[in-house]
Amino acid sequence: QKLYTEIKINVQFKGLSTKQLCELLQAIEQKARVYTKELTIIKKNDSLDVTLTIATLKSAISTGKKG
Repeated sequence: QKLYTEIKINVQFKGLSTKQLCELLQAIEQKARVYTKELTIIKKNDSLDVTLTIATLKSAISTGKKG
């Protein structure tokens, strides 16, 4: 029986600078319950197109609480 279920979200950013990407990744890293699952970076001229998958874990055990 799994204790946790992974919840993922995919997001895309176009035209980011290197500084913006670094700040975004640092902000995600500082969140205790969220982590980077996958990162794809494509350089386009002077900017970056980024596809990012972030994830978190949700308890799969029911607490019996509703609402």
